[in-house]
Amino acid sequence: MMPSRHAHVLAAGGVGAGGRSIDVPAADGQVEVTIDAMPVPLRDPAARLGVTLPRLSSRFAQLAVLGAAHALHRLGHALPVSTPVVVATGLGDIVRTDALHDQVMPPVGEMAAPAQFATSGNNMAGFFVARQAGLDAANLTFSRDMLSMEVALGFALDALAHGEAMQVLCGGVDETTAPRERFVHRHPDAIDRPVGEGSGWLVLSNAATDAIGAILGVAIVPPSAGADASAWAIEVVDVIAGEGTAPVGVYLGDGIDTVHARALCAAVAPVVVHEASRCFGSFPTALALALVRSFAVRTVVPQSWIHVNRDRAGFTGV
Repeated sequence: MMPSRHAHVLAAGGVGAGGRSIDVPAADGQVEVTIDAMPVPLRDPAARLGVTLPRLSSRFAQLAVLGAAHALHRLGHALPVSTPVVVATGLGDIVRTDALHDQVMPPVGEMAAPAQFATSGNNMAGFFVARQAGLDAANLTFSRDMLSMEVALGFALDALAHGEAMQVLCGGVDETTAPRERFVHRHPDAIDRPVGEGSGWLVLSNAATDAIGAILGVAIVPPSAGADASAWAIEVVDVIAGEGTAPVGVYLGDGIDTVHARALCAAVAPVVVHEASRCFGSFPTALALALVRSFAVRTVVPQSWIHVNRDRAGFTGV
């Protein structure tokens, strides 16, 4: 995928483990996550924000609604009802899915509750976000184990560039589950990292009025046959250089292993490199929270942050 055209960011907000707001400036030293996130109820953090979580929604959908509510709270006004919602997720509605599986399979073998079954799909999160925000346009969900946020952002930027929408509400959502083994089975990158969860959202626009920043581009770089980590890092740097700006920091996703992380650190030195999983815990869309935190940085001189991830097939999202 070639780099998408840029889009202006009107607001950014989200929640991490325990429903905590993500609003700490990324320019400061990062506090590392050292313990697994647990799937705690979200009604208390929602009440603190003044949000009533939708009835019958799954915890996954509630996490999406809560994160989007933070972004809309920072926006300070309602979105046009024609604003589409774009959701990215790597794991989807795993807590509800596990609960339904345990309910209907032996030894329990009960019938699933119709309302829970009907609202357990990954795309229901976008529906509940749209309903909570008073939107009646389309909502789309991109589900893939890695790079889902990058693909969703690319779609949102293309929609804005082609005039299919004036604004887009775009977010990445993944929840944790217990026991830990179930989560790691689905997301093996967390096997040696603390498990995390989160919901990070951006209000994107094709107009610069009142913008707090911009997404300069999204690129999916295909794997190069036989390329080593150093050659891969040079490719990433070339994509960054193509935007004509020097980054002040780089966030790495879960898909970047130690060898590739070291190669990229050497290629972008002395730029500071952060691992998103160390800041927010390990889950597929942790870079959504890194995006939110990047826009919390307010300086007189414009700053650029780069977010890089890889999937298991070797494709790189920048």
